[in-house]
This record gives sequence, structure tokens and C-alpha cells, in this order.
Amino acid sequence: QQKKGIGFEKLMPNAPKELIDLLHRLLAYDPHERITAKEALKHEYFAEFNGKGQHQKDKFIRTIFREPLSHS
Repeated sequence: QQKKGIGFEKLMPNAPKELIDLLHRLLAYDPHERITAKEALKHEYFAEFNGKGQHQKDKFIRTIFREPLSHS
């Protein structure tokens, strides 16, 4: 029997709809429906980092995924 939670919307009533969507995608039970961390960083919730400040976004991603930083 599948258990039903209260839902992110009720748990966080003031959260932006983009955050709720991101959480649903990140925490999907089915691994084929679940997005990866790299895909999550491209989600509209992180739109302020997308398109502008590309250097800062790249540095953030490399830090998270422990990729070496280039000194350019």
C-alpha cells in the first residue's frame, strides 16, 4: 500500500512554485523520472544563475562536483 504525504505545498506554503517543482523532480521515486544534480542546476528555480554570471555559475558547479578549477 502506497503512503501519501502531506505534500510540499502544505509543508512549505510560501515556497515558490519553482522550488516545489524542483523538489518533486529531485525526489521522484522512479529513477527514470528523477533528475540529476547537474540537471537540477539548470532548473528554472536557479534562473538567476543561468545566462548571467556564467563564471560564478561554473565555479559553483565545479565546487559542488569537485571538478578542478582552472586559473584563467
